[in-house]
Amino acid sequence: MEITVPPGKTKFYCSGTQYIVDDRYEFIKELGPRSFGDLALANDKILNKKVVIKKVACIFNDLHHAKQSLKEIRLLQFFNHENLLSLLNIEIHQRNNYHDLYITTDFQETNLYKIIKSSQNLSNEHFQYIIYQALRGLHKMHSSKVFHRDLKPTCLLLNQDCSLKICSLGLARKCSPTPENLTDYVGTRWYRPPEQLLTSSKYDEKFDIWSLGCIFAEMIGEVPLFPGDNYIDQITKIIKILGTPKDDDLHYVNNDAGVRFIRNLPKENKKNWRNILPRITDEGIELLDMMLVFDPNKRASALDCMRSSYFRDYYSEEDCLIGEAFDWSYDEFVLNRENIEKYFYEEAKKFLKNGNGMY
Repeated sequence: MEITVPPGKTKFYCSGTQYIVDDRYEFIKELGPRSFGDLALANDKILNKKVVIKKVACIFNDLHHAKQSLKEIRLLQFFNHENLLSLLNIEIHQRNNYHDLYITTDFQETNLYKIIKSSQNLSNEHFQYIIYQALRGLHKMHSSKVFHRDLKPTCLLLNQDCSLKICSLGLARKCSPTPENLTDYVGTRWYRPPEQLLTSSKYDEKFDIWSLGCIFAEMIGEVPLFPGDNYIDQITKIIKILGTPKDDDLHYVNNDAGVRFIRNLPKENKKNWRNILPRITDEGIELLDMMLVFDPNKRASALDCMRSSYFRDYYSEEDCLIGEAFDWSYDEFVLNRENIEKYFYEEAKKFLKNGNGMY
């Protein structure tokens, strides 16, 4: 169905889907479908650079996904950090009773998953630079009382110069002194920490450190470190490498069945990292041992990791600045169509001064 293009807008097709966006954008090519939306590469004639435009059709038809998208938009607007993806524009196009959302962000040439799967031979310097940037981004998030919850190689976007930005903040949650009960969906199983696998409810920003530790090992070994087929297999694979946890390392497990399961597994000793990752350096082993710790209370923070000897050539005190706390009250509202539309249009109004936003 052809739709009339409003003044100041342009129309193009991407992945068989019609886009209607500000005429500052020139379509270049499709980047393929992603979860909950299609991605288009475009040229921003005002900023004179390539950008990515994600379309989410009929955004208000699924209120829970709409709230997740709203949270990601607010977080992307809040952060201003070179290692976190930047939000450049949002537009909402109404057609009859349907509303299509367009989110414009920075363009990065590839992601870490593609790099790992390619034939590129990454050096230890690549490992250091990429992981240090990811830690910088996490420190910014964590110091602002936000943790990601879904870190995996596809969430680490890269350019040819290895500059990195973390994306996909839709599952992010609030950091709090006491881990909160969190029962909704979290990220890919292979990168989930023991506290989530064993309790499924209480965890905090140390979740992200475990995930990044798994990614670090995967970069070196070129295969996932803990590729579990299910929850039980995931925990089993972790214990086979890290060894059987001590009793005091299971203090956070709030169900007897989880503890019994671990105690009934064959006792395992911690494996030598060099037998698993022959290319790893001594300083790399030190970092992995800080990140992949069964007890989250003993796991290092992002800042601790940045200060490790592995990053002596990259660490700067300027990277340690504490971020302003994100206001999570914006995420606390009765989820209904009226509220979600109101908050989306409030966000869109912030871009009206540039001639974008609602139409």
